[in-house]
Parts: sequence; structure tokens; C-alpha cells
Amino acid sequence: MVKSQLRLLDLVCRDANGHAVDWFITVKHAKAPSAATITSANPGNFVDEENFIEAGAVVQTILGISAHKDANVEAYSDQPPSDRKGRKVGNSNCAHAKGLYAANDKTGFHMLHNLPWGPYFTKIEKFSDPKHWFRDSSTTGGQAKGQLFLCTSLGAASMDAMVEVLNDAQVKPYYCKGNCRVQPDMSRTFQEPGIKDSLLSLGRTQLRVLYHGKPGMYTDNKGETHQKEFDTYLGVISRHNGDVYFAAQSWTKTDRAGGQPSYCARMLDDSLHCLIRIVHHGFGGQDNVTHHQDHSKLLLELPSKENYDPRWLYTLGSNAADTQMLRGAITIGLKNKEANMAFRCSLLLLDFEGYYRNKKGEEITIDEDDGKLIFRQVCASCDKDSRCTTEFKDYNVMHDKVKARRESKKK
Repeated sequence: MVKSQLRLLDLVCRDANGHAVDWFITVKHAKAPSAATITSANPGNFVDEENFIEAGAVVQTILGISAHKDANVEAYSDQPPSDRKGRKVGNSNCAHAKGLYAANDKTGFHMLHNLPWGPYFTKIEKFSDPKHWFRDSSTTGGQAKGQLFLCTSLGAASMDAMVEVLNDAQVKPYYCKGNCRVQPDMSRTFQEPGIKDSLLSLGRTQLRVLYHGKPGMYTDNKGETHQKEFDTYLGVISRHNGDVYFAAQSWTKTDRAGGQPSYCARMLDDSLHCLIRIVHHGFGGQDNVTHHQDHSKLLLELPSKENYDPRWLYTLGSNAADTQMLRGAITIGLKNKEANMAFRCSLLLLDFEGYYRNKKGEEITIDEDDGKLIFRQVCASCDKDSRCTTEFKDYNVMHDKVKARRESKKK
């Protein structure tokens, strides 16, 4: 019933062939316009796209807007496309978030991405020239970064809730066609971190929308007040109904205050939440791409001592800089175990390059063996379809082993 409904509805996310899908994630590779896309129709496998600007899921989805003359279309970005005079004007007062949505009174789609200076639309935009949309963005060459697009198909009620999230997060709108609904009140105090809404897509996929704002004070489950000590480069922690959710960002930095290496950070007194730094590999010869070239901000819900759900994966809007994280951003989680496992096994690789600092502030690089040791515990082995066949074991034990090995090498 759901699949039939999605095929008949027009204003939704679409795959590279133009078929309606409930959701897709497109990962643009670093240094190239090529990409890989995974969709709700086949969540366990990636489809290669030679040039996401000329063809692919992103193109097909935006092209679909032109068939709906009554659609509202709005785009927001802290790094919008050039103005009419050719100037690139960023805005550091709004949330560090980029995206667009299109909707009529029945259905629509929302697309969260992190590609600066795009897409470019004008007041008379016909949504018919894909190359024009990203004319200002660096999509090829040495400066092109890895990027990510998350598209979700939404019904009217979920779209209303998503627009509410955008306004609460104080995003910066730069394009509007139709009824302009993204009108954030920039005078308001930034929201505290937390899950703003739990939504359902058109295909009944569970979505989790988080907002992360300024670091500051928080109250733990025991009612005690603490300073948020997690490194802002690491990602976001959020509490909802007593549960702790943690998502890891692809750029990481040492938690200097706590002295923990960046793949483990103490978030609460009684729980150790751990993460890995991830970069893309396995497509288009990108095996050696480092975190300096990867802005995709793909997140996996990784194991913690008390709370682990391998079915969730996240996309993060904020970049790896204190000033950007302080401005807040939007994180959207999508619940699909097949997609989570596919990303975990097929597209990700650990990068421990120069991430740890000792008490003197000197940078220490973890060696390759230590990296492999941790990686095996995240996904010890994969089957022929690149899915985890051995789940994660006790990460706290792994951290102790790595720490012991590091100390023994110093002697």
C-alpha cells in the first residue's frame, strides 16, 4: 500500500531513474562530482552516479518540482549562492544549516545537505537546468569536499512539523516561491539541545529531528547540573524521555579537558559514549581521502555502555568549527538497519590521523594497528553484501586495550 502510494504521488523524493522513493541519501565524493546513492527501495546497496549535477537522485527530485505549479519552494543556507552582483555572502548569525523543501497541500519533500553556495535559484526559476543550480559550488578539483544530501518524502502534517523545526533552529532562508513559511525569529535565544520532533515519512519511516545549540549547562538524570564538556567537534548529545542519543561527526578533535582520545568522550557521569572518525572510501579511487576533505557529516549511532540502536543513522548540519557549532544546527536521524549497516561496512573507514593530544598539548598519531583493532570491534566482519556479520562488542574494554597498548609503547 505504501509503495503504491509513493509511485502515484508526484512531489516526493526520486531516485536516479525518476522513481518515487520514501527517502534517499546521496554522498558526493571528495575532489569529484561523482556520488553514491542509497534509497528506501534498496537500502542495503549503493548506486554509483558519475555526476550528481547532471543526473541522479538530487537532480530527479528537484526536476520534479516543475510539474507542480502550486508548490511552495523554499531554500535556506548560512552560505547561500551568490547574489545578483556575484558576491558570496555568508551569515554567521543563523544556524549552520543548509537545505530546501517543496510541498503542496498533500505531499512534499525536504532535502538536508551541506554543500556551500547551492542550490542557486532565481525568482523565475523553472527548475530545468541542473548545472545552473550548483554554479557557485566547488564540486570538482582539489578544493571540492565530500558532501551529503538526505531527502525524505513527507505528508502535510510532517511537513508542517519540519517547517516548525526550521524556524525553531533559526535557519537563514534565501529563496522562496509561493507561501514563504520559513520565517525564523532571529531575536530569540538559541534552543537547548534536544529532540524537537519525531516524525514519520510518507512511507512510515521513523525520523528523528534533533537540534543542537550552544554548549552550556545541562541537568543530568539525577538532577545534578554540569557544564557540557563534550568537544564541540565531536557531534551532538541529546536526551529524550530519559534516554541518551549520541551521533558522531566525521571531523573530530581531542577532548582536551577530559584527556580522552577523540573516539571516546565522557558525556555523563555514569556512561561512556564512543565514536569513530569516518571518511569515505571504496568509490572512485577515494581510499586515501582524509577528514580534511570530507565535509559529508554522515553520522552513525554508535555503541555506548547503556544505549545502542544499530538501526539509526544521522546527517548533521554543523561543520567542525567552534563558531559554527555554537550557532546550532539541525540533525536528522533516519531509522533503517539495512542502510546503517551498508554505510558502516561499505562506505566508511577509520582515519586516526593526528587526532590525539597529550597533556602537554603535543599531537600524537595513533598507529595503524590500533586503528584496525578498534575498527574490527565496530564491525568485525562483513558478508558478501558488505553488511556486518559480527556486531560491536564492549567498547569500554576496547578503549582500555588501546590505552594499554599506547602506554606500553611509550616505555
